[in-house]
Amino acid sequence: RGDANRLGQVVANMVGHAVRLGEEGEVGLSVEAVDADGQVELRAVVRYSGASIAAEERDQLNAFFAAGGGEVPRLGGDAELGLSFAARLAARMGGKIWIEGDDGRTCTLHFSAPFEKADEPVEEVVVADHQPQPLRILLAEDNKINQMVALGLLRQGGHDIEVANNGEEALAAIASASFDLVLMYVMMPKMDGIETCQVIRKDLNMVQPVIAFLTARTEDYAQIAGFEAGADDYISKPIRPRLLISKIESLLRRLKNKGGAEGAAIITIDRDRYVVELEGKELQLPKKEFELLELLASRPGKVFNRDQILAVVWGNDTIVGERTIDVHIRKLREKLGDAYIRTIKGVGYTFNDK
Repeated sequence: RGDANRLGQVVANMVGHAVRLGEEGEVGLSVEAVDADGQVELRAVVRYSGASIAAEERDQLNAFFAAGGGEVPRLGGDAELGLSFAARLAARMGGKIWIEGDDGRTCTLHFSAPFEKADEPVEEVVVADHQPQPLRILLAEDNKINQMVALGLLRQGGHDIEVANNGEEALAAIASASFDLVLMYVMMPKMDGIETCQVIRKDLNMVQPVIAFLTARTEDYAQIAGFEAGADDYISKPIRPRLLISKIESLLRRLKNKGGAEGAAIITIDRDRYVVELEGKELQLPKKEFELLELLASRPGKVFNRDQILAVVWGNDTIVGERTIDVHIRKLREKLGDAYIRTIKGVGYTFNDK
């Protein structure tokens, strides 16, 4: 009996550390449970080759582990963050981590922690008792272990998933395809999640997806930075299967309800078929009306001025009449009602989701 989420995250970070430092070698994992004085001692061992950690550095790491966290010795980027996180979690569970190795290219990370024996068989965890509507999801994460965990959970929902290994790959993917949801880790090479999110939100030529950060950073300032960059939600690690599925379903409802203004019916925008569904009825909109509605609905509450609308919907090279936007807005209101699109006098238009 114990915290399975903490345990899983400790092992995942140990393996992630080994994968990063042993990229040119091999990584092995073994786990065993040993009876000890009425408890169960769970032991995990991660062996990796292909990277050399000198004896002095191993001593520094073991001192760090013994302290239960603190300032981790400099090993390189996310490898340090993963070990720091694992050490803190191990200490909270009453466990410990230590490293052994030789002066060659082989190291072994150990973890052990005591757990109470369960009086009754532990119930099998069911991730979800129903299947949510499949989404087109971009998973932006460079850690292979985290990718495997997230992909395993997301595929249970039948979602169509593409993986980006860093912020630059994420931008390239979004520029070339449409995604309902982007799950993005904050700590990524080349371009981190915060900067990537800012670039996406500033580029009006991109179809704007819902963006949720996946991160172990739970401080208020870290979450505020994510929301200020344009994120829609924030999911803290370790990933809890039921919570992740619930968050995705909530984000799915947000996609469906982007037009859910007070007193108005739910509006659904189908980008693939150029169809809008209102009160269960499909509306076939002309191409420019659809693209105008899609632009405004991509950022509910944001005010788009005329120049921005013309650049995205009609293009900078196209000459249109001064009242073209007004005419298209009027036609959209005739078909959808007045609750969805607000005029901000002297500025532009916004999509109302309140």
